[in-house]
Amino acid sequence: AAALDEDDYVVRARQLVDDERKYLETELHKAGIKFISSDINFILLYAELNLFDEMRDRGILIRNCENYRGLGKGWYRIAVRTHEENSSLINTLRAIVGGNNEDKNKTERVEDDR
Repeated sequence: AAALDEDDYVVRARQLVDDERKYLETELHKAGIKFISSDINFILLYAELNLFDEMRDRGILIRNCENYRGLGKGWYRIAVRTHEENSSLINTLRAIVGGNNEDKNKTERVEDDR
């Protein structure tokens, strides 16, 4: 019975990550923020602003990826979390980048060429 409970937990956790990742990607696109689509619980995004400091100053930590091989300044990693946390992250990003209007989409999804 314990194994079945564990299997059920894994299925529910995967579904939550999948649903919330799709939500984040949709909202990032609406906000005009460049990102690389993902199949895991992290999303890479790009912005010319110093998002790390801006987000940290508002109480949200994201990963600065400028030291990752193949990336550079302006690349950040966000984690897929609960809907409440993801919504807060999106609202904060929108406040920083001014992406409250879908008509302002200046960016699109970045295709991963790897």
